[in-house]
Amino acid sequence: MDADRMQPEVSQFLQQAEEAYAARRWPDAVQLCSRAIEADPTFAPAYVQRGLILQEMGDTPRAAQDFDRALELDPNYSLAYYGRGWVRHYKGDYQGELEDAETAIHLDPGNAEMYFIRLASAYQGLKQYDKAVEVYTRAINAHPDVEGTILNRGSCYYEMGDYRRAIEDFNRALELDPGWPWALRSRGLAYAALYQREQAIKDLSQAIENAPDDPTSRLVRGLAYVDYGYQKWAREDLTKVLELTDDPELRKTAEETLAELGNDKQDDGPFGFFKKLLH
Repeated sequence: MDADRMQPEVSQFLQQAEEAYAARRWPDAVQLCSRAIEADPTFAPAYVQRGLILQEMGDTPRAAQDFDRALELDPNYSLAYYGRGWVRHYKGDYQGELEDAETAIHLDPGNAEMYFIRLASAYQGLKQYDKAVEVYTRAINAHPDVEGTILNRGSCYYEMGDYRRAIEDFNRALELDPGWPWALRSRGLAYAALYQREQAIKDLSQAIENAPDDPTSRLVRGLAYVDYGYQKWAREDLTKVLELTDDPELRKTAEETLAELGNDKQDDGPFGFFKKLLH
């Protein structure tokens, strides 16, 4: 994309949009990108910049429209493939995300590391965890202070059953962002998998304190309470899960565990409820 053809007015709007985004004034950033598009409806980078902000805000349908429009205007614009790959990941189209990431790297090989996160997340979505770890590691080596990439690699280690290496990554992510609920939840899950219940409960409790509407943390802590014999607290967490989510797997585990508690059936042996989570 030739930046020389950018009109001064468009450049000013996009610069202001970047500043608004950095200040987490995301609606203002979207509005400024829209003004840039009004000034030049054929300038693909403005659509991509707005699309990335919209996707960050969770407005996937509008983000998808922006990335598609950018690719109509410039089919060789690599960042548009990055954005569309992000949308495809959100929609569960991991193969499509992989293809977009590979296309972006082909179009812009000098900045390949920029697209590693999409490539790795595609492999992760496809459950090719060894490939995902390899690419995440390359991304971490290039940018060692991006906590999200470290968390994602840790999640791959978790899925591979390498819980101790997962915890190492979650520790590192928490060093960069102390109190991050998703890192605390992930580390709690890993401790749970190692049957280190006290540490799991500690992490999950802090995760819930920082993100009280997260059903996964509630579910895992509830299962930990069951194994400890704290049935009152377990019931409270598992009941809260049913209030917070429509996810069928989370609801099924919570409902089945509540039913077993109601019938006073705990014949799975030690750590039986944790086993439900791991399988």
